[in-house]
Amino acid sequence: MITAIKERPILFSAPMVRAILEKRKTQTRRVADQKTVNECEGTFGAALDLLTRCPFGQPGDRLWVRETFAIETTMDWPGSLRSEHEYAKKHCEDGRPHKIVTHPEGGTYYRLPHYRATDPEPQLVCESKKCATCRDRDYGPHWKPSIHMPRWASRITLEITDVRVERLQEIDAVDAVAEGMEQFTETPPDFLFRELWDSIYKNWDANPFVWVVSFKMVKP
Repeated sequence: MITAIKERPILFSAPMVRAILEKRKTQTRRVADQKTVNECEGTFGAALDLLTRCPFGQPGDRLWVRETFAIETTMDWPGSLRSEHEYAKKHCEDGRPHKIVTHPEGGTYYRLPHYRATDPEPQLVCESKKCATCRDRDYGPHWKPSIHMPRWASRITLEITDVRVERLQEIDAVDAVAEGMEQFTETPPDFLFRELWDSIYKNWDANPFVWVVSFKMVKP
């Protein structure tokens, strides 16, 4: 019996997206639900039972990466090369995901994503928070939070290779490098990871249980 591959979304910050694209990051740690850990403790086959409850999936499953993005629509540029699709075709050829949409009144147009991690300041994206005013003045699309990224716009797909549970502070230098930390610096990579973690979650000293998810990139 062939089991269908499951896909789930996962959010990454811009530095971690770059580390994945550079093939420096092959692990991620996420806080485990303490209630789930407690339910499995002291039961027969507790370790295996806990691993099967990983919300990110099991080895062989896939994760598609959500990151900060903006969507450009070629209909927004009448009379330009964009409306003639030359600009869009260029981006499609470089492997960027895209959608071709048929307009109800005839013709087609492209929807193209831009990624803040590697397209830090495309000219078409407005940085102002006054979206309504800016759009009235045709300043183009705005950056959107990663949580709103649709599946079709994701450019990175990961395959899970291993899942385990451990205490946060059990991380060593080798795993810190797998988390994307620099290894050739004055500060050891596990200390860099600690600083990064505390800047986000602020619970290093609490030493929570974490899911350790190892992966390999299958796209691009």
